Amino acid sequence: MILGFTGTRAGMTAAQAREVRKIFQDLGPALTHVAHGDCFGADIDFDRLVRQRPYDTWRLIHPSDIEHDRADCAYESNRNTIRYPPRPPLERNRDIVLQADRMLACPKGPEERRSGTWATVRAAVKEGKKVLIIMPNGERSER
Repeated sequence: MILGFTGTRAGMTAAQAREVRKIFQDLGPALTHVAHGDCFGADIDFDRLVRQRPYDTWRLIHPSDIEHDRADCAYESNRNTIRYPPRPPLERNRDIVLQADRMLACPKGPEERRSGTWATVRAAVKEGKKVLIIMPNGERSER
């Protein structure tokens, strides 16, 4: 299973990270790949949690073509990592959605129109992908 991820540049809260760990635990070895956008903030937090998993998990990293947004997670560990060419953020987010079997989102708050995280959630729903949203307080919802 490929789990796509989108999240806020502000980074995950402790509650969001705790819930992501629970999701990883529930999925166990069935989670074989993750895809994320390689931005500062929640993408870095997500990538670190992936690398702590006791199972081999391929990291599919989709960087932005905006150089100052890139966290370069692929260079922290080249093991089980595929780094795609940089693309404009909205195109890169669509690539993640299309590649994923389901999506996980950790936004900074309620839905907003001008938010890359929420735009990615909307794109995933439009593509018929199941999206699990973890709010900053750890509350989960699905779309």
